[in-house]
Amino acid sequence: MVEIQIHKHGFKRKTIVQTIEAKMEAWVKTLPESMRDAVKDDYIVTGGAIASMLLGDLPNDYDIYFKSSEIARQVSQHYLDTLSQRDQMDNDRVSRIEAVAESDRVTIMIKSAGVLEENTNINNYQYFENQDPKEVAEYFKQWQLNKPKRDGEAETFKPAFISSNAITLHDGIQLIMRFCGFPDQIHHNFDYVHCTNWYTHKDGLCLNQEALEAILARELKYVGSRYPVCSIFRMRKFIQRGWTITAGEMFKMSYDVSKLDLDDYNTLRDQLVGVDAAYFGEILSILRKHEGNLDRTYLFEIINRVFDESE
Repeated sequence: MVEIQIHKHGFKRKTIVQTIEAKMEAWVKTLPESMRDAVKDDYIVTGGAIASMLLGDLPNDYDIYFKSSEIARQVSQHYLDTLSQRDQMDNDRVSRIEAVAESDRVTIMIKSAGVLEENTNINNYQYFENQDPKEVAEYFKQWQLNKPKRDGEAETFKPAFISSNAITLHDGIQLIMRFCGFPDQIHHNFDYVHCTNWYTHKDGLCLNQEALEAILARELKYVGSRYPVCSIFRMRKFIQRGWTITAGEMFKMSYDVSKLDLDDYNTLRDQLVGVDAAYFGEILSILRKHEGNLDRTYLFEIINRVFDESE
């Protein structure tokens, strides 16, 4: 029997542009009319979506960044206000959920848990620092089992999950608030070079040679990151998809991690908060009461318990 191999071709440049434009136009139309022009001129599409299309795959989602922290704040507040109005939260609760603009980012302040979902009952929302660790574990276990599903209803870019760093919308849009700035400033925080192609409404699709070479070879090239712990977890995901990485690139990440003081709670939280809120949010909430006195054995015990129960 002759084995037939089917070779998948990457999307043409024109197709990638049309795909992104259609997605962005559909999303922007759902925003208040007064915001649309400013958002259209400000958003940046970058990250894994463009790399996926260059390899011939439709992306699972589109990561959107903003040049201006003020525009990012307005967009964030729009979704927070929409969520507040729909759930009819009382004024005290609403006042605790707000988007705060800083010079190069936006922080979404959502109580102490750091997560908010479309179908969250705000009246029963947890203040984790006051909860027993077993109750915290159960909350996140239920979160995994009950991720938003809206069968039979059109999901027109409604918020599905909101953290302090990002807003995930139905229909494959993720609004990243952790970094704001022009593409080169945004990419300064990225870890792998293949994610550094980008698109804006004004400039169109912008590709760079190093990123293209890495994508063609399906090889992870680590270019440095403020969050190397996140890079290690992302490496696992790409390897599962058939990408490769050299020992040298792995050593670069290990070196950057070695410079972090992970015994410091705030440093550990900053490194883990972008990885997986459902897993590491639980770990961080348990460790909160041990700030400044983290113990390796205790930390490893918590990690083993969380992942043994979740996987």
